[in-house]
Amino acid sequence: MRAWHLGTIVALLGAAAANAQPADTRTTPPLVEPDLARFGAATCTATAPRELGRSSVRNLRLHVASQPSPRHTTLAVWLHGPHAVASRSVGSDLGPLREVALDEGMNLSVLAPASEGRFLAISVGALCRGGRTRGFSCLRAVGLRADGSPTAAPYEPTPDSQQLEIVASTPLRAARSPSGVAVALATRWTGAAISLFRLDAEGRVAIEEHPIRTEGPSENPIELLTADGEQVVALGVDRSFVLALGHRRHALPPAVPQSARLRWARAHGEELELFYGLPRGRVRWLRVSGVDGRFVGGTPTTLTPTDALPATPVFPALEARRGSLRLTRTDLRGATVGDPLVLAPASGRVVTGWSWDGAALHAVWGTHVGGEWVISESRVTCAP
Repeated sequence: MRAWHLGTIVALLGAAAANAQPADTRTTPPLVEPDLARFGAATCTATAPRELGRSSVRNLRLHVASQPSPRHTTLAVWLHGPHAVASRSVGSDLGPLREVALDEGMNLSVLAPASEGRFLAISVGALCRGGRTRGFSCLRAVGLRADGSPTAAPYEPTPDSQQLEIVASTPLRAARSPSGVAVALATRWTGAAISLFRLDAEGRVAIEEHPIRTEGPSENPIELLTADGEQVVALGVDRSFVLALGHRRHALPPAVPQSARLRWARAHGEELELFYGLPRGRVRWLRVSGVDGRFVGGTPTTLTPTDALPATPVFPALEARRGSLRLTRTDLRGATVGDPLVLAPASGRVVTGWSWDGAALHAVWGTHVGGEWVISESRVTCAP
């Protein structure tokens, strides 16, 4: 999945409502990314690897998602066989291994936290079969409880296009908890669009379409959404809507060099902060109004390598090197944080995923052993 091909879809759902609360009752939004205070120590420790399950597929798809504090619920989901996904909750104890059936040709694409401690799993199929307009692309979304069991029947719309692809996704954040996932979909003939996937009280998948889209046919219709540095932002209180800052062509493009990569974004009330990486350890910092797309508070600002950073996220990475699976961390400038941590022996092809639950990082990986994949997990914490 080209997760950054759309720039980033940043969801600020409910932010204005939280900002309007009296100071004595305002609650801090849950921490959903590792930061230097919790994950920036010089050394980290990891629990002994635990086997979560196995898979017989040739090309493994592995996803991990967490509910932020205070729940600390993490779910790992992987393609278990040609027509099924397996899931297991990860915590102090492992939950039961569960399977959810898929149509022929479907592949797991998105796993995201949803409301009330549940999760959303979205799969796509290149050429769906089984009586669902053979030869067309299919989409399937299902709600999962924290233990991996389905919440209701899956959402399986009648396919109407070929070559459907999910090119980007990001969890939607309400004031106190995740509420669903924003997904950017691109199709060969009908262009590209953004949709919000949520779960209702009964656990059924609910879809909200948004007006930000392009029209096909085009070989790469999603590129039109990011032309001239466009960023797509979802805002809302009672009913969400989408504001495309890139429609105001005079705002972001002159402020950011074309070579700059968006490193991180966060919301403060109705403001959106964007952090771009520049050469030689510099950072371009933008504060943009979510109401009218204008700059706020004297930004854009270029921060030098010696300037204090207004935000301190940590970016974990898992990679197999020299016969072992290693966890490394970098900061907003791309500099290495602390020491690398060896999690387990690993050689050959390794598929990895991780998720932050507000207190610890859950690293999950699959290694090819014989004719199958072995899925393992380890919990990583860092001393202050």
